[in-house]
Amino acid sequence: LSVSQLNKLYSSGWDVSSHTVNHHHLTRLSTNILNIELNESKLWLDNAGFTRSSQFLAYPYNDYDIRVIEILRSNGYLAARTGNLNVGSYSQYNLSNPKAFEMATLLVDGYGDNETSPSYIKNEINNTIMSNGLLIITFHHIIDTIPSVHEDYTIADFKIVSDFLKNEE
Repeated sequence: LSVSQLNKLYSSGWDVSSHTVNHHHLTRLSTNILNIELNESKLWLDNAGFTRSSQFLAYPYNDYDIRVIEILRSNGYLAARTGNLNVGSYSQYNLSNPKAFEMATLLVDGYGDNETSPSYIKNEINNTIMSNGLLIITFHHIIDTIPSVHEDYTIADFKIVSDFLKNEE
């Protein structure tokens, strides 16, 4: 996405969060390089105006450990999402929870047996709202053609979810 497109999403209430600068395996980096990756990513987001969500990270490759979590905390991050998928209720997540740096995601799958329908996503949103929780939804590829791999999700289905969220304000 371009910065203009990111700004449009952000101004509509979506968050744009950190994923590091160079998408390295974080547990393999020295403390110095890890600090640079996290600081520069957060700084870019802040300078681009994405301050509401710059304190949140999605781990590249789902690669993290206790050291990475401690360095995230020391760099001003408030929470991080893992690549751990669809583990049920997301209502347990809030920023005071000790697992705030190990939050699972609802990974949207647009193809095959595990296809994530807009109605399923809307149900998860409603359940999360009712429990005053935090739901992280991950869309990888939003496309205008028929999905051919699991990460693909159609623009039409994304629009259904987006319109639903807009109406939930």
